[in-house]
Amino acid sequence: MIHRSRLLRLLSVIALLNLSSWFVQAPVAFAREHSWLADANTQIIVLRDARVDFALRVAAIEQAKQSIDSATYVQDMTSDSGLPLMKAFRDAQNRGIQGRYIVERSGSLRADLRNRFENFLTDPDLARVPEVVSFGFHNLIPGLRWTDMMHEKILIIDGGTPDEKIWIGGRNNSKDSIHYLDVAFIMRPIIPGKPYLGDQIREAYESLFQITQRISGLATTRKHRKFVDKRLLWTSTRDQILQNERRTLDFERIQAVLSQPVLEVSPEHPLLDTESRLNGPARLISNDFLSHILTGDYGRHISNREHLPSDIDRVAGEMISHARTVYLAAMSVRLPVDINQGLNQALDHHAEIHLLTNSAETHRTLVPGGAPYFLGIRQMLELLERSPQMHIHLLNEKLLKAREEYDQYNYQHTKLLIADDQVMLGSDNFNDTSRTNNDEMVVQIRDAQFASNLKAVLQEEIDDVYTTLDTDTARREAGRNNIFKRWINRILLPIY
Repeated sequence: MIHRSRLLRLLSVIALLNLSSWFVQAPVAFAREHSWLADANTQIIVLRDARVDFALRVAAIEQAKQSIDSATYVQDMTSDSGLPLMKAFRDAQNRGIQGRYIVERSGSLRADLRNRFENFLTDPDLARVPEVVSFGFHNLIPGLRWTDMMHEKILIIDGGTPDEKIWIGGRNNSKDSIHYLDVAFIMRPIIPGKPYLGDQIREAYESLFQITQRISGLATTRKHRKFVDKRLLWTSTRDQILQNERRTLDFERIQAVLSQPVLEVSPEHPLLDTESRLNGPARLISNDFLSHILTGDYGRHISNREHLPSDIDRVAGEMISHARTVYLAAMSVRLPVDINQGLNQALDHHAEIHLLTNSAETHRTLVPGGAPYFLGIRQMLELLERSPQMHIHLLNEKLLKAREEYDQYNYQHTKLLIADDQVMLGSDNFNDTSRTNNDEMVVQIRDAQFASNLKAVLQEEIDDVYTTLDTDTARREAGRNNIFKRWINRILLPIY
């Protein structure tokens, strides 16, 4: 629990660092919209269980033949999440695998205060020392704030080969991700050698690695053999990660699928997690936030970002505004203008909208007082008052603990938009922080069956562990958001 005096000091520092951002206007932002692939040629597997996901990642790293490219917002050293991945990375480097790793230092600070991941990955005793970018804390770069972050989560195994596998989504390499209700996605080409969605993800990773390296440089090679050897003894085995027979069975079934070319796997294979084969249009959108700041494309008044638009939000708003049914999962409701306008336009033509987010109670898992909930309560109230077709679902802590299949979770971290037959997924939180402070990447997919599969996932969770916020309760909660709370919330804006 955070001591009150330490919390006040933290809030004061944040307020001083961001005071200048309240006064100057900013120009229009940019983003990179990749060309639509008419045929996505992509197998995509949805991983709902975090422990199964981590076990599959470790197995893929252990089986890598040529290269590993990784980017994560949080990297920790806990025994059943970050450490097994780190050990697998090191073992791959000792096999001579080419490795590149980007870790956001600011995001990892709470989990790894001393950046110990650098000790593991920059060890000169490795057979092949990888390239490591420890990104963050760059106040000396003009235009960059300490709260500007690399927020993508990407893992590419054997990129550009027939055996390529790509992970994207919202999960970090950390213990917290085990306890977050979230989804991750594995992508492979259906027909190797033919263009597929993963090609655009590889291109985005190349750009991300180059720009983060330009800003932060490569981490210095350091030898910490005693610490590394001691910590590796704490690494959990696969059985310890998976913990039970059900997860082990899920792991084995998905691993069996990934061990075969897609065309040799029957579409009727009994995958417990959702598997789809995308043949419709798909593309990647990256906001290139860090690149545009570094090159000065945002202009000289980047210090204020209140009116800084994002093409990710613009596309999301357009998807929503024309839809008849919308599911939007976001960890907090501080919706950007484009998305909020899209929701209002959709409600005007009687669309059915489901917004899944955290309650004040689950927000308290991360933030004192559940502040992010109160940041968004007035916006939620306005949407509820606009139409009875607006449904806001709050993650319920008691329901999570009451159901065995959910009892490991304590927080909603899913980043997912489904608008009729379109899906947007990736690292973007669909909030103002993603718009104004984070480098983000999303994938936009038009596929009716895939959209239907993901709707079923979210609807099942709504039925199981969410409660619906009614208008009267929202009014009372908005009334509780007094001047003091609003002041604290305003200070917390840049880091949430």
